[in-house]
Amino acid sequence: MKKPILVLVLLCLAGAFILQPLAAADAVKDYEPYQKDEFPIWSGKVRRAEIIFFGSMPITLTATMLGYNLAVNQFGAAHITPDSRRMLTQVGIAAGISLGIVLVDFILGEMQEK
Repeated sequence: MKKPILVLVLLCLAGAFILQPLAAADAVKDYEPYQKDEFPIWSGKVRRAEIIFFGSMPITLTATMLGYNLAVNQFGAAHITPDSRRMLTQVGIAAGISLGIVLVDFILGEMQEK
């Protein structure tokens, strides 16, 4: 019973991997680059903010974790948050710092435009 099901699953997977590139090849022929005014200006600003936010998250999360753990272990500040909420607190602080970076970038960009 298991062998026919396994063979059927493998055939379906093989078919999907073989047919998928063939379907994608047709889409490449109709590719057309985006026009300069195809999207509104605000969507480009939101996209930039998103890229900066998620791009800075690994750096801010690492720095926040190191700083937070240093404060807890070195300075005896274990009463800051219980262990169960430690990770959530670190991610929240890192997200706040990343949001601050986005806001600074946005303000500087708006000042340059004027």
